[in-house]
Amino acid sequence: MYFSRAFETGFCGNMIGDAEVSSVGACFLEEPCSDDEVIMVVGAVEQMKADEEALRSTARDGKTRAALYIFRRPSVTAGRNASVNEEMLERWRCAGHEFARRPTGGGILRHDGDLCFGVAFPESTEAAIRGTGRHLERVSEAWRAALSKQGIIVARAERPLVRAPRFCYTAGVGAELCLDGTKILGLAARAIRGGVLVQGTLSTGRIDPELDRTLVGAGPRISLRERCDCAELARNFREILLKRNPLLV
Repeated sequence: MYFSRAFETGFCGNMIGDAEVSSVGACFLEEPCSDDEVIMVVGAVEQMKADEEALRSTARDGKTRAALYIFRRPSVTAGRNASVNEEMLERWRCAGHEFARRPTGGGILRHDGDLCFGVAFPESTEAAIRGTGRHLERVSEAWRAALSKQGIIVARAERPLVRAPRFCYTAGVGAELCLDGTKILGLAARAIRGGVLVQGTLSTGRIDPELDRTLVGAGPRISLRERCDCAELARNFREILLKRNPLLV
C-alpha cells in the first residue's frame, strides 16, 4: 500500500501472549509506554476509526500521536479508495476475517499477526497540500534504523511510485522497505488540513501464500516473526522517530 491525498476542511518473535490492552487509539509520541502498552491488541474496525480520530485531533492541537498494534482477529483492510465488492466481502467473512477500511490509501491486505501502526503528524496547510512524501520518509527511516538495531538490514524499494498496486504486497514502491529484494514494510498516508496520517504494516505475522492468493490475491513472502523482538522493535521505532523529529511536541 502507499498513499492517498485528501485535502479536507475539517509481533512477532515475542508476541504479547494472550494479554489484551483495553485502550484503543494513539498516545502522544513523547509519552513513555510500558511493556504492555507499546503494542496494543485491537479490532481492525475500531482501530481504523481511532487512527482517523488521531489524525483529526493532531490537526486540531498540533501534537504528534503514534499507535502500534496487532489485530485481535485475522483481518482484511483496504485503502479508502480501493475497490471492494460484495463477493469479496462474503469470501472474507466466510474465511473468518474481519474487514475494515483504512483512512489512508493503497490496496488490499490480509493481516494475521503482523505489526501495524498509525502515526499522525502535525502539518501546515500549505505543506499538507504539497503532499505526504517527507512523512513517509520519516517513518520509513525510523523503521529501517529500528530493524538495524536487531541486525536486520533492509533497503528502500527501488520501484518509483506511479500507481499503487491493487494488492499491497504485489510490489514495494517509494519509501517502503525490502529485505533481500522482498517487501516487508508497506506504507500509506493521507493529508488533511493541519495533519498527515501515516499507516503501515511490518511483515512479522504468519505467512500463508495459498490463503493470501485465495482471499486477496497476494501477500507477504517472508516474515520477521522468528528474527525480531517485536516489543523492543516497536519501542525503538518510537524512540528513533521522536529523536529524529525534535520539533515535534
